[in-house]
Amino acid sequence: MNTYGSYQCFCTPPMVLAMDNTHCILPDVAGQSEADLYSGVCWERVTENFSCANPIPNIHTSFTECCCLYGEAWGNDCALCPGKNTDSYAQMCNIRRPYGRDALVAGPIGVSPDYNPQPLNPDGTLPYIEDYDEPRNPYDAFEGLRAEECGVLNGCENGRCVRVQEGYTCDCFDGYTLDMSRMACVDINECSELNAKMSLCKNGNCINTQGSYKCVCLPGFILSAQHNYCVPHRQNATSTGTE
Repeated sequence: MNTYGSYQCFCTPPMVLAMDNTHCILPDVAGQSEADLYSGVCWERVTENFSCANPIPNIHTSFTECCCLYGEAWGNDCALCPGKNTDSYAQMCNIRRPYGRDALVAGPIGVSPDYNPQPLNPDGTLPYIEDYDEPRNPYDAFEGLRAEECGVLNGCENGRCVRVQEGYTCDCFDGYTLDMSRMACVDINECSELNAKMSLCKNGNCINTQGSYKCVCLPGFILSAQHNYCVPHRQNATSTGTE
């Protein structure tokens, strides 16, 4: 993203910003489960020198939920959230543009191109409008919604619909990731995406399933107790079969 006199990078989860702030990298996944790849600590504040501060206690979120609901950065590598008044933030959090036809923030003082004034009463007074929005507590701005209440077209199938300030977004379940172009939770193909970082289904074939994957062992091998690789049949006599 271009900024005045410089630029800033924002990464698509699960990728994070490298230490030099010029490119995106995959975090170190040694010892992490698949679920850990898509959830992490949420930082409430980023300092002027782009250091993460004030981790929010008792919250382990996805990148999208952290940035749209709670903080300014996410994960152990301090992946910066998009700025609140940017196109990237509006797209990620599915926020409607409040001013004019294509603005992210309130514009300059003046008349909005969408302004449609109410006609005055015969005596010159303003008409009484019964239906108006009550002021609301800012802490009530975010809540989980049922699918039929969600403002996202498909109701966040395979995820949780979350209402953020003036919009909606999807917090996807484990095994799914958010497709920004459709605002939908789509299946992660672990067999192709995770195999680049770890060895899945050794001595067998990896088959992708909705929200997960399964291993089909080669002849002479059976599924291990961890269900993510196959072992020779003679080394695991207690196993009952293969998938």
